Amino acid sequence: MRTRITCRLWAWALPLLFLLPHAQAQHFYIQKYTVNEGLVDSYVLNIFQDSQGFLWIGTAAGLSRFDGKEFVNYGYEAGLPDLRVDAIFEDANRRLWVGTRRGIAEIRGRRCVSYPLGDGLKPNFVFRIKASPDHKPWAFTDKGLYCFDEGKWNKVRLYPGLDDHHCRDIVGTREGMFINYGDLLVLRSREGVYKVLGRCPQDIPYFNAFKKYQDSLYLSLPHGISSVRADGGQPIFEKALHNKDVGFFFRDRQGRFWINTEGDGLLISSPGSLDIITDTLPIPYQLVSDIYEDREGNIWIACYNGLLKVRDVNYKEFK
Repeated sequence: MRTRITCRLWAWALPLLFLLPHAQAQHFYIQKYTVNEGLVDSYVLNIFQDSQGFLWIGTAAGLSRFDGKEFVNYGYEAGLPDLRVDAIFEDANRRLWVGTRRGIAEIRGRRCVSYPLGDGLKPNFVFRIKASPDHKPWAFTDKGLYCFDEGKWNKVRLYPGLDDHHCRDIVGTREGMFINYGDLLVLRSREGVYKVLGRCPQDIPYFNAFKKYQDSLYLSLPHGISSVRADGGQPIFEKALHNKDVGFFFRDRQGRFWINTEGDGLLISSPGSLDIITDTLPIPYQLVSDIYEDREGNIWIACYNGLLKVRDVNYKEFK
C-alpha cells in the first residue's frame, strides 16, 4: 500500500457510459462489483483468470473466485496465510498460487496449502508470481526472488549484494534478463555480465511497474513512463503526462495504454499510439492496484472501492 495515498470520495452511479467531446473518443460500459454483489472485500488488489475461465480477485480482506454470476470467497478458514492478497498465478502444472503479506500458498479446491521459504525469511509483500524460463513458479518479494522446487521456495541469487533486496520483476529479452529491483534496473546479459541501467532517486519499490508488450519494454517512473532498451530509453506520452504523478499502467490487446494519474484519473490512449490520449475515466489517483484483460477482451480494474468491468460499446447514450 502506498505511503502517499490521497483518499477521495467519488459518487459513482454504475453502470455508466463515459463520453468525451472529441470525435475520436471511445465509449465504454462499466459494471461495478463490491461486497454488495458478494465480493469478499471492496478494496481490490489483484486480478487473474485461470485456465478454466474463473476470475480470481485478491483483496485486502481475502480472496474471491468469480464465475461471472457469483463469488466464492476464501479467508483464514480456508488456510490463507494472510487476508491481503497481492499476487495470483497459475503455473504450467495448473497449480494456482496466491501471494499474501505473510507467505505464499497453493489453492487446492476450497483449501490453501502453504510452503516454507528455504532461507527462513518471512516476506512482508509478494509483488507477483510468474513462470521462470524453465517454467517453474517464481515469487518476487520484498525479501528477494524465490523459485518453487521440491516442496519449498528456494532463494534465487542474481545481482551481487541484493539477494535479500526487494525484487519487483524480471523480463527476458534477446539481450538478456532485465531485473527490476524497484529502485534499481539491471540488465544481466546472456554471458552473465551485469549492467546497471538506472537508479531511481526515490524509494518506490512497491508501486513502480516494468512491463513487456510484444518486443517493447516500458517502465513507470514517478512522473511518467519510459520505453527501455539496453542502450537507453525515451519518455512516452510526454506531453499528456507532463507534471503528473503516474501510478499503474497497462497495455491491452488493441494496443491502448491505460494510465492511472493524479488529478486526471485513468487515461486511455488511442490504439497503437505512444503520444495520443483520447479518453479519461474518473478513477481516484493511486487507488488503482491492477488492470487485467480477460479472454473475451473485457478490461478489469482493481480499485480501492470495488472491481470494475469495462467493455467497449458502439453506441452513445443521451439523457
